[in-house]
Amino acid sequence: MGTPQFDPANPKHVHDALLELDQKVQALNLSKKELIEKNTELDMQLRVLQAANNPTTPSGPRAPKLPLPEKYDGKRHSFRQFINSVKL
Repeated sequence: MGTPQFDPANPKHVHDALLELDQKVQALNLSKKELIEKNTELDMQLRVLQAANNPTTPSGPRAPKLPLPEKYDGKRHSFRQFINSVKL
């Protein structure tokens, strides 16, 4: 016919319900622990991959830094010299 109705006045029903709830809580706690461990493992893998993709040292030789050209004063006779220094 099915499971009997829960009767809160019946100590056996209350005891059985508490046992069932305790088992479910234990199963949830175990699942939570497993998920935390998996999340920690995935976080470590992510950090390793990020570190591999973002090296802290340059991978090749860098171009030397050159000083900025002197400010152009607007005089026609210094225009060509200014343009040449910018091209460098």
